Amino acid sequence: MAKGYIIGLIKFTDKEKFIGTFAKQIGPFLQRNGGNILTRTSMTHGHEGNAHDLNVIVEFEDYEQAKAMMGTSEWNELQAHRRTHSDFEAGSFMLLEEGDVFGSQ
Repeated sequence: MAKGYIIGLIKFTDKEKFIGTFAKQIGPFLQRNGGNILTRTSMTHGHEGNAHDLNVIVEFEDYEQAKAMMGTSEWNELQAHRRTHSDFEAGSFMLLEEGDVFGSQ
């Protein structure tokens, strides 16, 4: 069973509404579904690419569990709030499966 990691690089369009409609709800939701927030910060030391207002890494013990969670109606409702109050074209949001495809060669 491989771990899963949600990576979020977020650029706010309305920080106050983002916090009120998404940020306050997503932590408890993730915890109920086996997610552990490893970091949720604006503090970065970037070398390349675009800067973001919020950078998030969430760990799950089971990639498939995280993937299933992302198919729920509650997840979809929360994501609608995230997209409404952030520039999702300027940010990135993904689920990664643990592993190193190049390290085994």
